[in-house]
Amino acid sequence: METPSTPVPVFLTDGLLRKTLAAARSLGRHGIPVRVAEAVGRPNPSAWTRFCTGGVRYPDPARDPSGFLQWVEATARRHTAVWLWMDDAAMDVVVRAEAQLSSTIRCVLPPEHAYEAMRDKARAAAAAAACGLMPPETWWRDAGEDMAWHGLEGRTRPGWADVDAGERLPQPLVVRPRRGSGSRGLRVVRTGSELQAALQRGAGGDGGQMVQTYVWPGERIDVCLLLDASSHCVAGFIQRELRHFPYPHGPSTAQESVVDAPLLNQCRRMAESLRWRGVIEFEFMRDGRTGDLRFMEANTRFWNSLHCAILAGIDFPWLYYQVALGRPVSEQFVYPPGVRCTSWLPGDALARWARLRWTASSEGRMQEAGWGPSTASDDHRASLLRTDDRPTFVRDDILSWRDPLPTVGYLAALARLALRPDTWRDLIHR
Repeated sequence: METPSTPVPVFLTDGLLRKTLAAARSLGRHGIPVRVAEAVGRPNPSAWTRFCTGGVRYPDPARDPSGFLQWVEATARRHTAVWLWMDDAAMDVVVRAEAQLSSTIRCVLPPEHAYEAMRDKARAAAAAAACGLMPPETWWRDAGEDMAWHGLEGRTRPGWADVDAGERLPQPLVVRPRRGSGSRGLRVVRTGSELQAALQRGAGGDGGQMVQTYVWPGERIDVCLLLDASSHCVAGFIQRELRHFPYPHGPSTAQESVVDAPLLNQCRRMAESLRWRGVIEFEFMRDGRTGDLRFMEANTRFWNSLHCAILAGIDFPWLYYQVALGRPVSEQFVYPPGVRCTSWLPGDALARWARLRWTASSEGRMQEAGWGPSTASDDHRASLLRTDDRPTFVRDDILSWRDPLPTVGYLAALARLALRPDTWRDLIHR
């Protein structure tokens, strides 16, 4: 039984990711024993933090979900712990196996039907539209379907075969898989031939495809929430993304806290209507042409820029720990605006380089030719080191004088991954 002198320890998955390091540091500072796990064959730099009591290896849940589930069950029988599932592959396994795990693990998981709906970008867009949020115009089809495309508000269309292959589209479109994270598989198309080629390349995807109208790059906003076991929202935080890699559609490498109570309340209502449990993040982009804030997708697990919320005082890992143990949690929605952080290794360094190259890309030339507004929107112009006329102290997700060994671990991981390009997505493309 837990006593004040013997807190329940924590297992964190996906030790390769910077959000896992942020969670380990957060919980360790609260005196919680932390163990960080990672898939066999991949480095685990988060286990190098001084707050970690040990690193663990497990079967890769993306490649061996049954082996991963067996490892979770065996480990849970040996250790009483709170579990934080830090990325999609692990979440996919445990949500679908919640019934058989519920008696052995302590965690907060969403209902499977709600989880699958939010993992599906098309269904998430439909749910957002039903709650008054504004996704781009969206059409989708199931895997294996050729002609039946479904749209928001019950609209359907026969297909895209009526688009002439040589025709320039009235506006750019985005073709993307319905499942996946970050910008993986996303293609911006401008002609009928590009559209048909993109649809053909994605025809074999397991989750089906979707087509959306292109949202011109502008301010990107993330709404982060935690809901307890009764699906009551107990914590919320909003951040603005300042830079991205891959540019301009990839995950953020620098963020800033912002306050927008109406948007936060709207997202709270949506999450509670889904009967969600645990953490969830809703991503938005402000159309650089019209100024409309568009719902883009949902992240059904901890987001990679978790450190920004912790710095602002909304300590999601610690709050999740309390909720998982069934403890009462006071609502936390108040935090200061303007708190900034970055991830220099290697994302933000690459983001600065990619921004220069992008201006010469086909998409950059497209905007210069009059397809849309200038890309010099506020988030692209924002200086990470200044707000208005005063300097701003910026914290890094990894670099820390008080906890330097994770930096060594990440440098070692980068050196190792440089020879394995297929694994770079696990470190950067989140």
